[in-house]
Amino acid sequence: MIFAVIAAGGKGLRFGGAVPKQFFRIDGKPVILHTAEKLSGIDVIEKIIVCCPCEWLTEAEKILSECDRVTVIPGGKDRNESVMRGIEYIEKSFGLSDGDIVVTH
Repeated sequence: MIFAVIAAGGKGLRFGGAVPKQFFRIDGKPVILHTAEKLSGIDVIEKIIVCCPCEWLTEAEKILSECDRVTVIPGGKDRNESVMRGIEYIEKSFGLSDGDIVVTH
């Protein structure tokens, strides 16, 4: 299987916006939705895991509810921890074998 992990767990402090940059709107859509839609369009990716800040979980789930094959989970305190949480979720939910691929964004 091929999985994608979107590490969107940051708070966007360097970005300096009123919302984390993954929720900033470009052309009327949050950045996180642009990203998920692009990955959803790649047929070989079977599951997309989005790791976002705990306080934004509900908003992320609402934004991504129309995206195919997407699951939203809590991110970590930094990018590495968010990616690891995504991989742990995949292992627990689907198992991982030597032939599986996990791509990160």
